[in-house]
Amino acid sequence: MQKNLILEFNNDEDYQLIVNLLQRLKVKYQEAKPDAKQDTKPPKGVKLGSLAGKGFSIPDDFNEPLDDLKDYM
Repeated sequence: MQKNLILEFNNDEDYQLIVNLLQRLKVKYQEAKPDAKQDTKPPKGVKLGSLAGKGFSIPDDFNEPLDDLKDYM
């Protein structure tokens, strides 16, 4: 299954960190041109807000650093 993720960076250092990690993990990635228009519309048949009230929650440690990235920090 293919999944897409769009990341935006404020500085080159963070960008290079993620690119190095993707290469190390042998994850395929594609760079978009800064002026490329990204499709922000939901896929056809998906209704915005359709998962509201389905019991999803964010863990308390969501913003904590990941152990896998300690070598880079």
